[in-house]
Amino acid sequence: MRAPLSLLALCAALLLATGAAAKCTENTEGWDDLSLGGCKTCSADNSTCEECWPRFSLNAEGSCVECNGMGEYGAYCTRCDPEDPSFCLECRGDDEGNLDFGLYGNEEGKCTPCPLEGCQECAPLNGTCQYCRVKQGLIDGKCQACEDDSALFCNGGVSTECYSGSFPDTSTGTCQACPANCDRCAGAGVCDVCDIGFGPDAATGACVPCESEGCQSCSSPGVCDMCEYFVGYWLDGGACQKCAVKHCAQCDGDVDFCNICNHPKGEYGANPTTGACDKCAVADCANCEDDYARCRLCRDGFYYDEAAKQCVACSTLDPHCTDCGAMGYGPQEGAPTCTECGQGWEVAGEYTDVRCIKSKD
Repeated sequence: MRAPLSLLALCAALLLATGAAAKCTENTEGWDDLSLGGCKTCSADNSTCEECWPRFSLNAEGSCVECNGMGEYGAYCTRCDPEDPSFCLECRGDDEGNLDFGLYGNEEGKCTPCPLEGCQECAPLNGTCQYCRVKQGLIDGKCQACEDDSALFCNGGVSTECYSGSFPDTSTGTCQACPANCDRCAGAGVCDVCDIGFGPDAATGACVPCESEGCQSCSSPGVCDMCEYFVGYWLDGGACQKCAVKHCAQCDGDVDFCNICNHPKGEYGANPTTGACDKCAVADCANCEDDYARCRLCRDGFYYDEAAKQCVACSTLDPHCTDCGAMGYGPQEGAPTCTECGQGWEVAGEYTDVRCIKSKD
């Protein structure tokens, strides 16, 4: 006997409600791991997403839709129409330096280069330039070099952002020097962030040397907040302690027990039993800094065989191979492959089927 329609509807509603309560997954890794989805912030009950990461857009149902912009620069789309993910509304700049111009979403929904030469950021739809490239500014409707060499950015000949150690002076329109030993300041009188190795004096506000040897940053001359990284100091009660072990880079908590070694040639590593810096146990190893018994990087002309725990000559892959490494992609990720051949030879093939062939020249 079939259940009454009203009962079926009630069951369906309960199932939907149960599923809705836990359908949102918050991605805390962002672009580092998009396999977790595009939601940046979920609602309090985890039923919907409230904010998406760039490259995703929030639809009416509270889900993040991944953008798949069309055209040559579609991969640079950061916000799109959630009902039509191929229609791009906003485009990001080039983070990796592959482009020397900005992009915007045009009326056709495609990421397009900013019309004005030298423009790094322009408005959606019409492409009106908003920011020029570094050391340039909008002058007479064009992106031109700033008149002030100290300016990072300018606008109409007026410096708006300056390099470290200087600030934009609104009265002169130029970059003026911060106080001595100051990295960032809003004006000539007070420093906001002191240079490395300096801290603010409580009485004068001037940046003076940190008292503790090896201190990189101090909240006051006598109180260190951060010791010089990877050069043999560790922070202990507001002061930097010097590691006593030769070639030691880090000895957190005990100056006589090294955790990470830092030999100029990378040939020494920490002994987890004795705390000493011992020579790398693996032959032809160029780096074993955190464990002398395990090689992190082999010297040129060798690759690390994880199974055998040893450095193997690249010539075992091909007699003419002079440099090699482990692949970071492909069907056999991590497998060794030749990356460079000797004089008169060149690399050919892909993945693990890489070999040295006679040069055509």
